[in-house]
Formats: sequence, C-alpha cells, structure tokens
Amino acid sequence: MTYPEYCFTFVCQSGELEIESMLLASSLRLQMGDGIDLVACVPQPESVWGTLSATTLALLDELHIRQVPVRNGIDSSYPIGNKLGCLGVATAASRTIFLDSDIVCLKALPQGAFPASFNAVPAFDVTWPSNANDWRLLYTAFDLPVPERRLLTPISGKYMWPYFNAGVIAVESNTEFSRVWEDCAQRIDAMDEVANKRPWLDQIALPIAAARLGLDFRCLGEDFNFPVSWSPLPPATPYLCHYRSPEVLCREPLLRKTVRMLADRHRGLAELFRTGPKHWARVIAPPRGLGPVVADTPASSKPSAQSPTAAASDRLPEIIITGIPRSGTSLLCRLVDDLPDCVVVNEPEEIFTRLNRCVHPRWLATFYRDLRADIVDGVGVYNKVANGRLVEDTRIIDERVLCHPEVSRPDFLLGTKNTLIYLARLQVLRRAMPDAPIVALVRHPLDTIASWKDSFRHLAEVNLSTFPVSYTQNPFLTGTEKRRLGAIMHNQSPAQRRALLWSHLVATLLAHRDSLIIVRYEDLIADPAGVLSGLLSRVPDYTPPPLGNIDLQPRSRRHLLDDDDVQAVSDLCRSCAAEFGYKDF
Repeated sequence: MTYPEYCFTFVCQSGELEIESMLLASSLRLQMGDGIDLVACVPQPESVWGTLSATTLALLDELHIRQVPVRNGIDSSYPIGNKLGCLGVATAASRTIFLDSDIVCLKALPQGAFPASFNAVPAFDVTWPSNANDWRLLYTAFDLPVPERRLLTPISGKYMWPYFNAGVIAVESNTEFSRVWEDCAQRIDAMDEVANKRPWLDQIALPIAAARLGLDFRCLGEDFNFPVSWSPLPPATPYLCHYRSPEVLCREPLLRKTVRMLADRHRGLAELFRTGPKHWARVIAPPRGLGPVVADTPASSKPSAQSPTAAASDRLPEIIITGIPRSGTSLLCRLVDDLPDCVVVNEPEEIFTRLNRCVHPRWLATFYRDLRADIVDGVGVYNKVANGRLVEDTRIIDERVLCHPEVSRPDFLLGTKNTLIYLARLQVLRRAMPDAPIVALVRHPLDTIASWKDSFRHLAEVNLSTFPVSYTQNPFLTGTEKRRLGAIMHNQSPAQRRALLWSHLVATLLAHRDSLIIVRYEDLIADPAGVLSGLLSRVPDYTPPPLGNIDLQPRSRRHLLDDDDVQAVSDLCRSCAAEFGYKDF
C-alpha cells in the first residue's frame, strides 16, 4: 500500500473564510490531483464559529475533503488561534502542511519540497518585536538557548531573529508540534511583560515551539508563499500565492483567470462567490464586454482546462511619466490619454504613501494592477478630467474627479504621472516596474521658471519643507544631492532658489539618463505625433495606434521674469541646460 506524501490542512469556517477555503481546496485538488490528503479543519463549537453552508458541505464531498473538528486553545476573541490545531491532524502522509485559507495553489508542489522537520517562509516584514530583548526574554522564559541564526525578510531585506509567516507551515506528520505550538502561544499570551502580542501571537510562538522540540528549520522561498498582496506575480509562477483579499484576485490576470476557471468547474464554488459579499462576486463577474484577457494564450498553445498555469510573467503595457514641473508633463498625459485604449492618471494621490515608505517598492507595481482592475471592472478612478478629457494644464484646473475611462480590452496602455515625487524616487520606480518606460520631460529654464512664478506657490517660493515628499530626508540622496538641496534651503534669494532647484532636478535626470526617455518640451511641441510615436514604440508588448496630425502651439511667460531671474538662470543653470541644447540666455 502506498501513502500520500503530503497532507494539506486549512481552516474552514462560516463566512468569508468559507469562500477562501473552498477556493484553496479546489486549486489544490486541481494542481495536486487525488494523491494528497486534503483536510478541512472546522472550528468548534458551531455556536461560536457558525455552521458551514449546504453548498460548502456538498463541495467538500465533491472534492473528497475530510472534515476534522478543531478548537481554539487561545480564546474566541483571537480567531487566528483556530489554525494552531490544524497541524495535529492524524494522517498517513509523511508531511503535514498547514495553509492559510486565503491562498491559491498555482502549480503542483514537487516531491521532497519540505525536507526539514519544520519548514516555513520568513516573515515578510518585522511585525514583532520592537527590539531584540523581547526575543531574549521569550527564549529565557522557556529555558531555551538564544539562537544564533538570523534571517532576512523577503520583501524589505531586514535582518531579524528566526520569525516566520504562519500562512504556510510544513512539519513531520503525527507529532507533538501542534500541541506544543498552542501551549507556547497560551503561555506567551499570559505574559504581561510581552507587549503587542496580538495579532502576531501565532507567529511569535512558532519559532519558540520549534526550538522546544529541538527541530531544525528550513527557510522556504517566496514561491511557496508568494505575497501577491504586496507584489505582482513574478516571471516564474509560484507554487502558492497568498492574496489576502478578493480585490487582489481581481488585479492579477493569472489569478483571476484561475479563479474563473475553477468556478466554471465547480458550481458550488461559483455559488459561494455569487452569494457572498459583493467584492467576491466581482472576481468571477465577466469583463464589461471587453476582448480576451491578456493572460490568454493562442488556441494552439493553450494549456488544458486542468492546468490554467499560463506564465505569471504576462506583461501589461505600462508607462511612467515624470519630469521637471511645468515642462509639459500634463500635456503629454493628455496626448496619450486621448488615444484609444490608453489611460493616464495624472498625479494619483495613492502614490504618496507608497513612495514615502520606500521600503517595499513593489507596492507601486501593485497600484498599477489595482488601477487596471478598477478601470476594467468599471469601478471608477479619480483623475484630473474636465469635459471628458484629461486636463492638459493643471495650473488652470487642478481638481480630481471620479471618472470611468472607456477601454475595449484589459491589456490597454496604463500610465501615471507625477513630477517632483517621481523624480525624488527614480530608483524606486525602476526597481518597482523594471519593464515600464519612464518618460521625463525637460524645458528651457527661462520658460520653466517663468511658469513656476505664475503657477503653484511651492514652486514660486521653493520652500522644500512644503514639497509633497520629503526632499531633505530622502533615503536615496547622495552626498552631492544633499549639498545641492542644502544650498537651496539656505539661500535667501527666491530667484536663486528657483534656478538652483531647476539645476538640481535636471542633474537628477542626467544622473539617471540611461534608464529614462528624456523629451524636450520644445521637441514635443514641434513634432507631437513623431515624439508620441517614438515613446509608445518603447512600451513592451504594445502596438501603438496610428497617429494623425496633432497641432500644438508653444506657450511662454518669459515676460514674468525679472532681471534677477534671468541672471540667476544664467549663473546657475547654464552648465546643466547645455546638456539639452539650451544655450540662449
């Protein structure tokens, strides 16, 4: 008689977790086949945790999933505690793998994937503790030696003590691990000297339990617990994908395709999606009459219905627009946005938090995915639009309104634009979205500074403390850049501050010129169709539409400049300006 190598367990309880667990179970059965032991751990008592629906019970039978009752050894106010008993399920398999319910299996796990007695992915971030003394306190409290091994968080690269994400845990089957883990959690929960334990109690107790049992641990790679809520899917499809919310399922083409395929195969799963909260129904709702999803492959090479694992690396056309403020960036946005199946969001507010944090640059890429999903699903996005068209001059209209861009296919060209914020985080942008062209506009310093004086106060006065992101505390600043910004902050002349800022921003462009597409405003005005065609041809996996004649007229406010402005530009901008052919002062 042969026995399965793997037993997968997960929590299945009434509510949204019911939908998640059935999606997980159907994906596991699809990818791993019938050769695994699949166990739904149902929290008891039902008076506290609810009763599974008839639809779920029927789906459990259809998928040949065992049901095992578990009890929360912490208390009902800590529902995460329901998972602690799942690794104690009796099974004939050699390895028991607990999975959080909000996970999807995208491809079959290989044999021997969990060689150690305890296998898990390091925590995505250092959510606990605040200092190393907290860990020393715990190990001392349990009479355990302080471990010498240290780990790096997969996303932020932080150095930390052994600390693991508790969403995917693989251990030897039929051991005391589950009981010891729960005992550790109970004892730590009762320790008044340990602060901020919840909701991280399960993760805090995990390495302590492994140490009490004397277990060696194996750090798994991200592909065993990929945090798609923090990052778009990588080029190589991961085994297990941790999505955390249905909105994340909507934004990833491969995930959405997989979910829809599973819902087509299992009527019960489709019923759970349709009758659940509205944000779940959205995942399997058909697109608004759009063309084929980008994750589809030609009919001759499509995978079978039993294997929906098209490459996770399917690229979507994306572009980033930045440049010197008042150099035609909004005009370029309008020219692109006016094209069919092209959407550009001008200065989205959501980027402020993402780029100020900087630690997880992949978050910016997920923002693009969120935008695309909202546009495709008709949810609506905020943009600087007036009379149905993108505003080309934010000096005149600078208000965001809710709009619903019209597109005919999910793989439309999507762009966003910001000037100062994006320029201050060019390293982050390139790391976050390595395939997206970054277009940067520049304009003659006299015209640019004249426009600054007649537009926004923070540009007219150049008070760096009022800028939308921290310029002086930017963690990516070089010593030279810090000195340039210091010269601006300590200068008493508004005309010189403006000239110094222009010079600083242009120097930033020059430092990154190899990774940018730099466009002069003057060239855009002279040949808009030619410049636009050249830019769009640089977008991977995108065929630009035919462009007709575009007539643009140059604008100038040089009459607003005084002698101090002209002198400051001549003295402080000449060298950088010459790099772009600007020599007439």
